Amino acid sequence: MPDLNTLFASIMTVGLDTLVSGLPSFILYVKEIATIHGVQLNTKLRSDPVNVFIILPPEFSTCFTDSQKSRINNEQLFVNLPYCGKTDSGDPIIQLRNAGHL
Repeated sequence: MPDLNTLFASIMTVGLDTLVSGLPSFILYVKEIATIHGVQLNTKLRSDPVNVFIILPPEFSTCFTDSQKSRINNEQLFVNLPYCGKTDSGDPIIQLRNAGHL
């Protein structure tokens, strides 16, 4: 049986380019996964018509503390992830915005 990291990373994982530029996507769940590129964050985003999983670039692996990840996963902290396109060098432009908390 595959481990949880493999299952989480393989279900409906799409690239950042599939997100609509400028449209904030609500983060439903965050999980650290080990990849060949190091530790990365796999995020489940609310998207129409189905929710999707995005593996964020390695530099975003430290953007949340363990406490914040737990609060996001328990619906106590609400964060939007707007994808704003790419820089001239091809790096993704991502912002994290607090959407309020309980």
